[in-house]
Amino acid sequence: MPATINVETIESDAACVYSVTGEIDLATAPELEDRIDFQHDASVIVLDLADVSFIDSTGLRAIVNTHDQAEGAGKQLRVVSGPRVVKLLEITGLSQRLHVYPDRSAALADG
Repeated sequence: MPATINVETIESDAACVYSVTGEIDLATAPELEDRIDFQHDASVIVLDLADVSFIDSTGLRAIVNTHDQAEGAGKQLRVVSGPRVVKLLEITGLSQRLHVYPDRSAALADG
């Protein structure tokens, strides 16, 4: 069965939240990157990966690309990491480079 991904977008004045469910891999990472919009007025982009069931190196690359594009657009990317993602971010050292939060409310509450 091919990997699937669902990306729900929730916009407000302060932040644009992308809630991701499913798997982020070679087949779905491009779709995730295509769904992220940097043209809105919000200065914060929250990538909520709490419900991601699988992520591979291609998914990590998509997160890094999104981080770099957000910085280029003058926005801050905040990553909500679920149990499948947090350990991978720590092992790869990306937790030191990215703004990582345990849940969406913490990501939205951060100044």
